[in-house]
Amino acid sequence: MVTSAILDAWSNGDAAVLADALDDDVTFSSPYQDYEGRATAARVLALVGETLEGVGRCRSWGNDEHSITTFTASVEGLPLEGVILEEREAHMLTQVTLYLRPFESLRAAMKQMRGRLAEKPPPVQ
Repeated sequence: MVTSAILDAWSNGDAAVLADALDDDVTFSSPYQDYEGRATAARVLALVGETLEGVGRCRSWGNDEHSITTFTASVEGLPLEGVILEEREAHMLTQVTLYLRPFESLRAAMKQMRGRLAEKPPPVQ
């Protein structure tokens, strides 16, 4: 079975493991913008995990280099569906792309993320 380090961290509420899974030069492409570097991506991914409620895996496809995982969650009681694309080199994540829908849920998530990023901004690299 294909695993997702990101989804596992969100599901378990264990953001500390995120940085260990990320390459130094990782790029996290969120629905809002791209974030570069391990420290920045780890912080933003951790905040996404705090924003999403009831994260549950649906399906996964892939191999050691590329994987796609679909999941469900909610934000402010609104149902949300997501897809995480993960690219790896030497078992370290080099690219993480997150897609979320529907738009109403995405807007609610983005609103929460703005507040969380204001409180805990990612480090400047």
